[in-house]
Amino acid sequence: MTTNLLRQRRLRSGAALLALTIGLSSAPAFAQDSATTTTQSDGMIIVTGSRIARPDIESSSPVSFVGAEEFQFQQTANVEEVLNDLPQVIPASTGASNNPGDGVATVDVRGLGSQRTLVLVDGRRYISYDTSQIVDLNTIPSALIERVDVVTGGASAVYGSDAIAGVVNFITKTDFEGIELNGNYEVSEKGDGQRYNINGTIGSNFSDGRGNVVLHVDYYKRDSVFASARKATEVSYSDDGEGNLFPGGSSSIPGFRLTIPGLAQALGYATSDAAVRFDESGNAINYDSSTDLYNYGAVNYLQVPQERYLGYAKAQYEISPAIVPYAEAVFINNRVSQELAPTPISNSTSYRDGTLGSNLMIHTYSPFLGADTAAALQALDTDGDGYIASGSYGRRLSVVRTFGTTRGVDQRSV
Repeated sequence: MTTNLLRQRRLRSGAALLALTIGLSSAPAFAQDSATTTTQSDGMIIVTGSRIARPDIESSSPVSFVGAEEFQFQQTANVEEVLNDLPQVIPASTGASNNPGDGVATVDVRGLGSQRTLVLVDGRRYISYDTSQIVDLNTIPSALIERVDVVTGGASAVYGSDAIAGVVNFITKTDFEGIELNGNYEVSEKGDGQRYNINGTIGSNFSDGRGNVVLHVDYYKRDSVFASARKATEVSYSDDGEGNLFPGGSSSIPGFRLTIPGLAQALGYATSDAAVRFDESGNAINYDSSTDLYNYGAVNYLQVPQERYLGYAKAQYEISPAIVPYAEAVFINNRVSQELAPTPISNSTSYRDGTLGSNLMIHTYSPFLGADTAAALQALDTDGDGYIASGSYGRRLSVVRTFGTTRGVDQRSV
């Protein structure tokens, strides 16, 4: 990032903005004259956030800011893609967050967690998507951003415990005038992962610049990319304990891996209590851990699909430098889907107050078993009750797709 777009400044906490609420509107009041006329030897003072007049918390804090030029240069519709380039920001939930992930984009300052990073828009708290008061950055119109201030020190003394890591304050344009249309198309070198974005902004000043009205609409679509589409991620790798990777996977397989004492030996596959797996006809066949592990990584997303509709409108009028009432309306319809591998179950799977353990009972006369397998199980059923207890096992169930929105998460099984 160029130095003229990202500069380190010092913030005077005691010279922040004062928020004044009038009815449904509030307005910023600039810092006192004694604060604004103070000169600093290391450069200009950036005033950001809300002014809290407490002498005991007056201190200088480091601030980084990203200008609108950087968003225009990167031509990105999602603001987290720009913020993640900052050295003090750790990538949190992004377009590559499939598991874990809940269909949102968040910011994490210093790696302390998104719940400890306070996100403001024009110095005010913004719409959160869950009970942890975390803001989904997908809901912030990037085309209207004038700059982003990132405060990385002393913020919790002003804003509370949700700003322990820092504060990210998005400053939007207040004097936009004219009409602006933007379109953007991106595609990977493999010809997939397309991204489409089109947005338009119209605004006007009135009363000699004391008032402004702006309307912004945005549509964004991002296609999915599966891990199987890339050589580096098409196989799940395991560590051999000596720093070497080898193709691995999970022993919980779609065909059901099962160990029953004597079964593999009765079927002629081994001379010990080896595991077997089942084919589509219900026949127990030999299980080979070197070839039969399940490659769960290939069916996960590398890039999650997204479709977003966003509308933003704002009007403000300066009655005096200290009183600027405003009205703001935001509409967001953001859909992000996730796709995971079939769900594994095994002896250690949680069940009621404990785990499944070895309590899986196999019906020896089940019509889903092959004839040879059923006969072998019946021969092992020494008490003749028609059931035999399993040893270790592993199975994959159904695919679970999670659909995330700004208002919650809807999980559906397929």
